[in-house]
Amino acid sequence: VNMPVVFSLSLSSAVLPVISRQCETDKLKVNKTINKALLLVFFMSIFFALAIFVFAPTIISILFGRSLNSNDFDLSCKLLRLASISVCYLSVAQITTGILNGMGKHKLPVISLLVGGVIKLVTNVLLVQNVNFNKLIFNVHINMVKANTKFNE
Repeated sequence: VNMPVVFSLSLSSAVLPVISRQCETDKLKVNKTINKALLLVFFMSIFFALAIFVFAPTIISILFGRSLNSNDFDLSCKLLRLASISVCYLSVAQITTGILNGMGKHKLPVISLLVGGVIKLVTNVLLVQNVNFNKLIFNVHINMVKANTKFNE
């Protein structure tokens, strides 16, 4: 699930100096660059999330071969499909961190990370009292949404 986020990270690294330079000279170009980067990352992450969701059985087969029995295989496919949704959140969080760093707002991603960590701790305690993978995946999605909404403030 984290492999598609690498593309977002590389785009974030490429956009950072461009936005930093444009903040000094042309504010209108900054908005255009941010919009293009967010749009590219969003559509790319949706494509990767759908690909992981659709090809979950193939991915599990490649990774584990025949070492899983049918129950474990089905559970692994289900968990990978649930986790594929987080590709979108992770990618957007990655690019917004780069954008904020390029704009000189270095503290906001750190604050967001700390708030997300506290929320994750609380939701882990509340949702995962019994080891239930569905609750665990749901917890990841809650944390990603909270972290991304903090970036947009």
